[in-house]
Amino acid sequence: MPPTSGTPVYDGSKSVDGRDLVSISIVGEVMSYLTRDGSLSDPLISVSTLSPEIDRRLIAAIRDLDSSRTIPPLPSNMKVDSVRVRYSISEHPDSGRIARPLNVVQQPTWVLERPVFARRDNPSPRYPREGERARVGDEVLVSFVVDNDGRARMETVRMLRGRYREFQLAVLDVLPRMRFYPARIAGCPVAQLVQMPFSFRVPD
Repeated sequence: MPPTSGTPVYDGSKSVDGRDLVSISIVGEVMSYLTRDGSLSDPLISVSTLSPEIDRRLIAAIRDLDSSRTIPPLPSNMKVDSVRVRYSISEHPDSGRIARPLNVVQQPTWVLERPVFARRDNPSPRYPREGERARVGDEVLVSFVVDNDGRARMETVRMLRGRYREFQLAVLDVLPRMRFYPARIAGCPVAQLVQMPFSFRVPD
C-alpha cells in the first residue's frame, strides 16, 4: 500500500451553474481505521478546517470513499486486523485531469481586517541545555490555530521544520503560555491558522 495517495475533491472548474468560484486553501485532517478487508471505520476530524460545515462534508467524503472501496486491503503478512490512517486535506495544484468532484463546498467570503499577531510580552522558549553543551542552534517552524481568545490550540500544533527534538520540545513547552491578538473579521475576533518560526542561536 503506498504511504500517500491523492483523491480529487474538486476538478478545477472555474464556475458552477454560471457562478464564478474562488479557490481557497483549506487545511484539515481526518483520522480513520483501515480494516483487513479494505473498509474504513470511525472517521473523525483530528484537525478542524475551522468550518463545521466543511468538517461535516469531509467526514461524508471519507464515508463515500469507503463505499467505493478504492483503498486496497491490508497486506496478508500483517498480523493486525486494522491500522490507523490519516487523511490530510490541503490545496494542491490541479493536474489538468478531468475528475468527478468528490465534494463541493460553498462558503461566504469575508474580508480579513487584521491577521493574528503575537503580543510583545510573550515568554521566549528556553534554550535546551543539550543544545548549549553541543554548541548547536536550530530553526523551528510550527503551525497552529490561534482561537478567538488569543490562545494557541495545542491539539492543532504541527511541526513543519526543526532538526533537533530538544528545540521542538522547548517550543511546545512555551506555546501554552503565549498570548496573541486574534484575527478579526467584521470587527469580531475569529480563529486563524498561522505559522510561527522560532530561532535558536548558539549563546555567546
